[in-house]
Amino acid sequence: MSRAPIDEKRSHRDRTAAWAFAKAAVTTSSPAAVALIFVVIDGDVSFIGAIAAWLIGLAVAAVIVRPNFLGFRAVRHYVDSLRQAEDDDSRQLLELPAEARRRFGDFLRLDLYWRRRVHRATATAVADSGVIDTLPVPLLLLGRNGIVLRTNRAARAILDRDAESRDIAAVLRNPSLLSAVDDVYAGAPAQQVEFSWPAGERDLTAHVWTTPEAVSPDIRVAIVIQDLTAMKRMEQMRADFVANASHELRTPLTSLAGFIDTLRSVPPEDSETRERFLRIMEEQTERMKRVVTDLLSLSEIELNEHDTPDDLVDLADLLGRVRAAMGPASRAREVTLDLFVPDDLPLVPGDGDQLFQVFQNLVDNAIKYGDSDSTVTIDVRPSSREDGMVLIAVRDEGYGIPREHLDRLTERFYRVDTARSRRLGGTGLGLAIVKHVLNRHRGRLAIESALGKGSTFTVFLPIAAKPEGTATESS
Repeated sequence: MSRAPIDEKRSHRDRTAAWAFAKAAVTTSSPAAVALIFVVIDGDVSFIGAIAAWLIGLAVAAVIVRPNFLGFRAVRHYVDSLRQAEDDDSRQLLELPAEARRRFGDFLRLDLYWRRRVHRATATAVADSGVIDTLPVPLLLLGRNGIVLRTNRAARAILDRDAESRDIAAVLRNPSLLSAVDDVYAGAPAQQVEFSWPAGERDLTAHVWTTPEAVSPDIRVAIVIQDLTAMKRMEQMRADFVANASHELRTPLTSLAGFIDTLRSVPPEDSETRERFLRIMEEQTERMKRVVTDLLSLSEIELNEHDTPDDLVDLADLLGRVRAAMGPASRAREVTLDLFVPDDLPLVPGDGDQLFQVFQNLVDNAIKYGDSDSTVTIDVRPSSREDGMVLIAVRDEGYGIPREHLDRLTERFYRVDTARSRRLGGTGLGLAIVKHVLNRHRGRLAIESALGKGSTFTVFLPIAAKPEGTATESS
């Protein structure tokens, strides 16, 4: 950059300063000038003498004004530099002339002190804001009149709205929570409130307490919210599981106890009645055995659910063995089992025994709940929608499943038709086992059904990655 504009600006500033200094000196000497005018009019002093006296007074005024003028000028430049400064460096004070430091040093040091205080307070506020935003739980800070002063990122996410500068009653319209806030404002100790929001979608608990004055004089009340939805659902699932498992085992045990008592009263010669009762007892025992076996299987699968299997499985061979194993059951129901597998089907990483159990459960369900004298189709092909996945669709020609039941089919002990399921030997755990096995294999299950047409259970499994360095032949 050329120095000409800088020199010109400096020259203009110097001229302005000289003019300001001259005006200050003239203004200071003006009372003496007025007095000399009256003396000249009275004839006591000649005009030349009056001019000489005024010039002497002007010089004296200049000498008196100059130190103060320079001090004020230096302070003005100092203040202008502070306006443009990004910090509160006290070295600017040392750059002032000695006279300015002597006359205005206390004022300037006080200014620096408060600037440092503001700077530290701003830095602390920014740091506090960052810490508050990184908290994993929703936090709301209220002022003296119930207005929300601060929220963090978690609170903004759960509230799904901008709550700051609004009344807490307009942000969380829950009578129990608002009553707890009012109690805390009135001096009550910390409160804990459980509530549902919005409209029962989430189970939340709020901790409300008064903040110390040392935190901030403007902040009076803090609210921390915890989302208990997942924990509540887990507790409910656990309670349902225990109740269902107990029911599944209690029913056949009650039947066995009843038949044992009945057998005691059967005459020894009535072998036909005894055989009939023993056959029923055997059926109930097998039912309990299936439930216990499935529970143990499900427990083992859940225990290893996060351990991804690394063996390679040939689906064509595995599904062929499933079809052979289910042959007797399909013939008993007069159901045809069709299997379609492409020749170039890639391998999939997995646990062969668990995948066998998955497809055995799906085919068994298709045979049991499909119509007799119908066809169950097992169709295997690479997925056209998801790259790197292979799909295995098990399709039956049964009555179908109502839409409202589809999302809950993989829950433990969930049945569309409880009586029919028990009659056919189902435990209500088969699809739960399927879901957890597929979770371990990083796969998924899709269910489609149409009333009167049948159901399709589609398994998606990832294809095994090709070893590094494997070349693809080109024709």
